[in-house]
Amino acid sequence: MLTKYKTLSPGNNRVWIATLFIILTTLLVTPVLFSSYRFESWKLIAEFAFSTIIIATFLTALRQASIYLWILRPVFWVLLTLLYTVRLTWFLVVDFSGEGFTNNFYAHISEEAARVAFTEYADTLFLAFIILTLACVGIVLLKNKVLVGPRLAFTIILVTLLTFFSIPSNSLEQRLLSNYIQFYEAMKPGQLNAEGLFKLQQTRLVNLDNNKKSTIVATAGGSKQNLILVYLESFHLAFTDVGPFPDLTPNINRLKRDYWHHSNWLSSADATMEAIISTQCGTLVSTPQGSNTFANTETILPKLACLPDVLRSAGYHQIFLGGFDKSFSGKNLFLTEHSYDEVFGWEDWQKLGFKNNDGYWGLPDDQLFEQALKRVDELTSSDSNQPYNLTLLTLSTHPPGFSSSSCTPYVSNPNGS
Repeated sequence: MLTKYKTLSPGNNRVWIATLFIILTTLLVTPVLFSSYRFESWKLIAEFAFSTIIIATFLTALRQASIYLWILRPVFWVLLTLLYTVRLTWFLVVDFSGEGFTNNFYAHISEEAARVAFTEYADTLFLAFIILTLACVGIVLLKNKVLVGPRLAFTIILVTLLTFFSIPSNSLEQRLLSNYIQFYEAMKPGQLNAEGLFKLQQTRLVNLDNNKKSTIVATAGGSKQNLILVYLESFHLAFTDVGPFPDLTPNINRLKRDYWHHSNWLSSADATMEAIISTQCGTLVSTPQGSNTFANTETILPKLACLPDVLRSAGYHQIFLGGFDKSFSGKNLFLTEHSYDEVFGWEDWQKLGFKNNDGYWGLPDDQLFEQALKRVDELTSSDSNQPYNLTLLTLSTHPPGFSSSSCTPYVSNPNGS
């Protein structure tokens, strides 16, 4: 039931309504200041401005309507907080990873990701909370000063909603919803019917008839060579001597010169797990799920013959050491499904007494390599004559990049510039 209301003078009313609108608009715009994001075109600026004005107008009217219909009061505050949080999240994600609400963003949602966000952006989040609090106080103080008729308020609410959803504005809120729907569809396990299997066979990317781990027969040979396989997270050739950063990676440059470097690569991988799967299983099939569906027993992937399956048949003992959570993106499921005997992740390092240092998400690379060398010593000094495969996955070069306290600061030239 609508409550009674009083109308202020038109002049004063317009001033206070404009003040409320400005407070809401400013609150929706401030998340831009919390990131390094820069709009790449006037079109993007116009889309952001348009969606912000529509949402601020809607919230202004909703606040007025809530004065007359009490059930709308909690709706207003919840929507205001959610919209502010969505925008703040988007800009911080862009600042952190260079991407917005992509599949990688949804795939990385976890308690650990939240912990990293609060660690890396503690000061920013505190400032954002203060700004939200001040805006809310200002809105509350305007409660009895901003009054328009309920009919006008509800009309504006209806018009802004229709405008927002009928005109594609590519707003952050619309991206969040539409991209999540796409991600949800991509997350579904990849079931292939007879037609789908035939099309996959025609690509010749995977030989499903002859590439099954159940048919593997392999031997280590007389020399029984050990294998140490290192995955460098988010690494790029530009970081080596062919890039714009001279002597950034002198040891890798030396390995390239003294041994063998293969430069003719073709990859279908985007996320880290896709890279691990494509290199371990020798396939260019895209795996966009980026989730625990990688190890779903009803999909094709667990049946493929991959490198560790061949090594298992040849009698190898296989160990995986990674700095981040092993449960992330189905990593542990995939590795154990494909013959790794031991899989270590951040969960295991914590049990051994390791703690986060230098803002890391998990075990820093210098400590990871220290542990790897210890395992090599243990394996080589063992009485067992069993060959081994020791696989490492680093963490430090994952955006935004982490520098251990043990690292020497990089200087681009001897003069220190």
